[in-house]
Amino acid sequence: MSIDADSKTVFLFQGIGCNLDKLLPGLGEEELSILADLCMEASEYAEIDLLKYLNYRKDNKEITDIFAEWLTASLTDIAVFRTLINKGIKPDYIIGYSLGLNNAMHCAGSISLKACVDILKSGIDCREEVKTRSKVEFDMGTVIGLEKDVIEELIKSYSSFEKVQIASQNTKIMIILSGEKNEVQTVLDKALEEGAIKAFRLGVGTPFHTSMMSEYSSCYFNVLKKVRFIDSQYPVVSIYSQKIITSAEEMYNEQRRNYLEQMKWKTTIEYLESIGVRDFYDMSAAETNKKASSLKNKDSRFITIKKIKTIGGH
Repeated sequence: MSIDADSKTVFLFQGIGCNLDKLLPGLGEEELSILADLCMEASEYAEIDLLKYLNYRKDNKEITDIFAEWLTASLTDIAVFRTLINKGIKPDYIIGYSLGLNNAMHCAGSISLKACVDILKSGIDCREEVKTRSKVEFDMGTVIGLEKDVIEELIKSYSSFEKVQIASQNTKIMIILSGEKNEVQTVLDKALEEGAIKAFRLGVGTPFHTSMMSEYSSCYFNVLKKVRFIDSQYPVVSIYSQKIITSAEEMYNEQRRNYLEQMKWKTTIEYLESIGVRDFYDMSAAETNKKASSLKNKDSRFITIKKIKTIGGH
């Protein structure tokens, strides 16, 4: 199969959650070389030796530093992006899922790599803020196999929208929950009883993408105030409004929405198809975005780094 150079393209950036054991095997020599350079640069901003951590993770599969894990994993997306750019493959649009928005904005040319690191670190700090200040534990969860209205009925019947909220509808039958840990687990259990294919907690420890985060996100917003946003080189599509944004002010406002609002991933994918996007490039070496998305148009397709290597070039 050849890739149609005339098709509109979008580059998809994954959120947190995919560890290095799944990402690293998908990277080739070029991506690994770029990743090493990124780790060296990011280490200065993160004050962590990411190359040392990367080598450590090759021999030890247990996660010992959540910040280093999340950051190194996120850098793999940037490595894939730069590889594609080197091949002459450029996006018409860019979107980022959850904390993948940081990488999306960096690759779009709106924020620096240091800003990426600082924003991601603020997410870790928010987790600590939740642990130290909240009287209840929080988490996120995924349900696969049930539609949104069924999940909403389960929340109403067995919990409440004050305690559990939908953080994202990824596809028609893939829903992300966020809220109080025990309440999320209850809804997940009921979802399985209802016939869900899978229902599991994500172990994030925070109620990202809900109003519940408003009490535990001061560190995030304090960091955003210090980030220098500039107009982007590539347009970013908002997963909240589906608006195409390019200005520095729009980028800042999108980041502000990213912790407290429900993501509309399914709606955004559908919008992209409606404006003629047919090639959906997954920046995740583990094909995370492909697995969490669905396309309706028969001419639309996901293109992964693995597929590009198979067919050669672009």
